[in-house]
Amino acid sequence: MAKVALVLTRSPGPPMTGRKAVIRSTIAALAAEGHAVDLIIVAKPDPAFRHDGRVTWLGTPRKADVLFNAARAVLGGSSLNEALFQSRSLIGAMRPLYRAYDFAIADTIRVAPYAAALGVPWHLDMDDLFSARYERFAAAAGDVSADVVLGYYRDSAPGLARAIPAALMRQVLLAEATRIKRREFYWARQASTVSLVSPEEAERFSRELGRPVLSLPMSVAAPATCWTPRQEAGAPVFVGPLDYKPNLDALEYYQHEVFPALQQAAAPSLLHHVGHAPERLRRLFDEQVVRFEGYVADLAERLARAACFVAPIVSGTGIKTKVLEAMATGVPVLATAEAITGLQVRHGRDCLVCDHAGDFPLAMRALADPGFAAQLGRHARRYVQENFSLDVLRRRWAGVVAELGR
Repeated sequence: MAKVALVLTRSPGPPMTGRKAVIRSTIAALAAEGHAVDLIIVAKPDPAFRHDGRVTWLGTPRKADVLFNAARAVLGGSSLNEALFQSRSLIGAMRPLYRAYDFAIADTIRVAPYAAALGVPWHLDMDDLFSARYERFAAAAGDVSADVVLGYYRDSAPGLARAIPAALMRQVLLAEATRIKRREFYWARQASTVSLVSPEEAERFSRELGRPVLSLPMSVAAPATCWTPRQEAGAPVFVGPLDYKPNLDALEYYQHEVFPALQQAAAPSLLHHVGHAPERLRRLFDEQVVRFEGYVADLAERLARAACFVAPIVSGTGIKTKVLEAMATGVPVLATAEAITGLQVRHGRDCLVCDHAGDFPLAMRALADPGFAAQLGRHARRYVQENFSLDVLRRRWAGVVAELGR
C-alpha cells in the first residue's frame, strides 16, 4: 500500500463539475487498490467537504503575488494560469510534508511546483491541453470576456485581470496559448509520469513530447436509476455549469441554431438546463428557449425523467463527463461531434450524432419510436460500463503506481 499526496487547486466537493468527477474517480481508483490518499489543496477550506484521509488546506496566494506572477508571465516566465496559484510561502508551508509520501499527483500544471516540492516521484495529471483550449477560445467568433474565460477561477483573479476589454481578450488568449504550451512541455518533462483524459490528446501529446502519455479518464458508475421510455411528455436536458465557457457556447449554439430548427419542425424545443447558472448569464437566454433548474442533488434521477439528453457542444477539449453520465443512465443522447470527442461511439447505436443544427429535429423524430430510444439507451449504458467503470480506471492507475515505484 502506498501513501499518496493528491495536490489540487480546489475542493472536490459539490457542486460537481467534469474535472471534479475526474478527481473523485482518481481518489476512488487509488483507494480501491488499497492506497491511502491525502489531499493538499491550494484553496481556502471548504467546511462541507469530507474525505477519509488527511486534508491540508494551503489557502490561496495573495493578490499581490498573483499580480507579480502575472507580470513575470507576460515578460516570458510561466503562464497566466500558473500565476493564479504560484506562491513561495505556500510551498514553504509544505515543508513538514517533505518526503512524507511514496508519490504525489499534481492536478494539472497549475500545481506542478507543489507536487515537485514534496521530493518524491510525482505524476502530472493534465486534464486536457490548456494550450489547445485557449487556441479554440481565441478562434471562436465574437468577443470573449475575461470573466467567462476565467470561469471557476474568476474570483481568484485580481480585478485588473477581470477588467481586460473583450476586444483584447483574443490576443491575450493567443499569447497565453503560446506560453502555456511551452509550460506543458516543461512540466511534462519534469514529471515522473504524465496523463491526459482524452486518448486522442494523449497520443498526440506523446508524439510531440517524445515520451509515453497515458489516458486516464474519469470513472462513471451506472446508477440504479435507469431511463425508460415514458408516455408523459418530458423535456430535453443539458447539464453543466454555465460559468464554464464551453457550456455557455453550447447553450448559445442551441439558442441561435438548434432551437429555430426544432421550432420549424414542430419538435420539442424548450431545453432544461441543470447546473450552476449565474443570473448575469441566464439573462442571455430567452425563457422560451432555455429553462434553468439550477443544481440538483440527484443527477441520475433527474436524467431518468428527461425526454433525452441534448449535448450541443461546439467548443472545449477532452472527454465530456456530462455525456458519459447521461449515457450511464440510459437516456438517449443527441450530441454534436464535439460532444463525443474521445469516445468510440457509433451514430445510431450508442447515440445520435447531429453534425448540423438541422439534424436535431431528425434525431427527435427518431426517438419517437420508444423501442429504438430504449435500445439506444441500453447500448450507451453498456458502453460506459465496459469502458469507464471504476475497475477499468483502477487497473490504469495500478500501472501508473507501478511505474512511479520503479
